Amino acid sequence: MAGFGLNDTIGMMVRVLQNINEIRDLWHRVSALLQKIGLLPAGAVPALATHAFNVEWLQESLNAVDNAGLDVDGVYGTATFQAVKKYQSKKKLDPDGWFGLLTMAELEKDTGALQGRL
Repeated sequence: MAGFGLNDTIGMMVRVLQNINEIRDLWHRVSALLQKIGLLPAGAVPALATHAFNVEWLQESLNAVDNAGLDVDGVYGTATFQAVKKYQSKKKLDPDGWFGLLTMAELEKDTGALQGRL
């Protein structure tokens, strides 16, 4: 009887680990969509949506450029979600609370400009 061998199992695990950021990003996008259409309450980002980026960097950056007053704990919770929405509104982006590429580009610009003033 043929089955999965050790090499097959290791190969599958490597492929999953190589794509973990994409899987997290997809989970986050689905969560944001479910929130947008009302199937998840606003700010209720599921715990599995840990994101493919450094949440602590996001929190530190929002604190620096937008005076967000966030605890830098690495958790993308309600306070971080609301701070991202506020920042997006300020930057005239769709305030969906999702830290996507457009929001990241704006925040990187702002943090770079901030570092240039220090």
